[in-house]
Amino acid sequence: MMKLINYLIFIMGLNFFSCEDKKQDDFFAYGTREYTLKEASLNIKTDEAALLFSNYYFKENPKEESLTLRLDIIYGDYYIFSNKIILYNAKSGDYITENTYWVNGKTKQIEKSDVKKIKILLSIPKKTFIQEYHN
Repeated sequence: MMKLINYLIFIMGLNFFSCEDKKQDDFFAYGTREYTLKEASLNIKTDEAALLFSNYYFKENPKEESLTLRLDIIYGDYYIFSNKIILYNAKSGDYITENTYWVNGKTKQIEKSDVKKIKILLSIPKKTFIQEYHN
């Protein structure tokens, strides 16, 4: 019986010390009511953010003639865009943000992501904003 009590105390201790106390930014999945409400609270809408990003992209890549833009979520105040398919692992909750650009919906600033992945839970199948632009 004492072994069981010691084991339970050990497990509870591990659980207590392994808890992370990081605040995770809210995310809003494209095509949901929550996304629409969040978009309304920002200074720019999805279409304007996409146009800002496409102009930025063509300025940075003048030889490119076209761009297929993808967006799945707003993360915090950022529209997360990519010109590639954004990978999401539903099992682990890893949303791979390599090769993504973040457009701040309040300041209109654009940043290339230095974050490799974020943890979120999206319902599957996810909806994606896809828009084609030409230089």
